Amino acid sequence: MQFYIFHNYLNSNLVNHTEDYEKNSDILIKLFNYYKESVSQTAYLLSLDEVNALVNDI
Repeated sequence: MQFYIFHNYLNSNLVNHTEDYEKNSDILIKLFNYYKESVSQTAYLLSLDEVNALVNDI
């Protein structure tokens, strides 16, 4: 299964959609809160499906 580290996801995906500032901000906040609330270092790895679920949930 393919995994994405937070900053790699941001660099590869959000940069391509910089015109949509409001949605990007929502994604950043949602992902940041996900990590902030996590107690496990492994939470810094998300599967592609998990990343898509977070983004699509906005």
